[in-house]
Amino acid sequence: MISQNFNLLQWNLNGFYKKYNELQLIIQKHNPMVLCLQETNFNDNSIGNIPSYTGYHKNRTNALRSSGGVAIYISDTLYSTQIDLITNLEAIAITIHGKEIITVCNLYLPNQTNFSDNDLVQIINQLPTPFIITGDFNSHNELWGSLTTDKRGTTIGKILKDDNLTLLNTGDNTRLNPHNGNFSAIDLSFSNSALAHRISWTVDSEIYSSDHIPIYISIIPRKSDPKHNTGTRWNLKHPNWQLYTDIIEKEIQIKNPIINNSTPEQLVTFFTNLILNTAGKTIGKSTNNNKPKVPWWNGKIKTAIKLKNTALNHLTRCTGRGRGKSG
Repeated sequence: MISQNFNLLQWNLNGFYKKYNELQLIIQKHNPMVLCLQETNFNDNSIGNIPSYTGYHKNRTNALRSSGGVAIYISDTLYSTQIDLITNLEAIAITIHGKEIITVCNLYLPNQTNFSDNDLVQIINQLPTPFIITGDFNSHNELWGSLTTDKRGTTIGKILKDDNLTLLNTGDNTRLNPHNGNFSAIDLSFSNSALAHRISWTVDSEIYSSDHIPIYISIIPRKSDPKHNTGTRWNLKHPNWQLYTDIIEKEIQIKNPIINNSTPEQLVTFFTNLILNTAGKTIGKSTNNNKPKVPWWNGKIKTAIKLKNTALNHLTRCTGRGRGKSG
């Protein structure tokens, strides 16, 4: 159940297999519940798995080699279902079912892909609310921190006039061009307006070997959610549904005389307690406090990351292209 801060990683990693070790490092660091990846470069015969996550994929099928594509990975502690989107774009959408139901949609719009505002509106109209949309849009607009607005950015800007859609970007850059050292903001995130005020959107301080920088989205739970900071969830990996059913049927049979003479309020209390107590016996809860270990982490990797950050700071000082300004 989504009873604690719901966190999501958004990243154009430009090749799942090439960046897998870095991805594992990021997972260890942030422990995201949801991964939205662009340019996975999968094909239908070679799809990458991530331990403790369930993967959903939309692969590019009209290319001579593995390229493009999007994927969403959901923590195994969450129950999720895929939405069959009607679209020609590289897009995938998943609904996460819990105490709060949230839909996540992930897109990749390469430069060679032409799209209209109607193409994106068609996707948005298929998403149950509340929803979050992530993706590499390859589009520039002053609305999200670009110095100029291009045709693609204008198309997306039209959609943002919809009162039900909110841009989550804060103006920070999300990509470093390896050829000229320019920063830009082409990785975008949206949500429906009713959800936006509970969302925190940040760009990672680290830059990895992809030219795009990871983005982290966190949804603060509603204040009315009881015990929302406990970090406990129902352990749905190995539930004993047969025992669960047997206990409930037996209790209803035993308490049948009482049930028949109860008020509606008493019935609600009885069945609520019965379900929760039975689930505690047959399903159990798990905590999410322990992050998975990364066995290949060592001092050399730590030193390499430090040197990489030093080089990045040197580049920024020499070129005057700060990460907070888009090119």
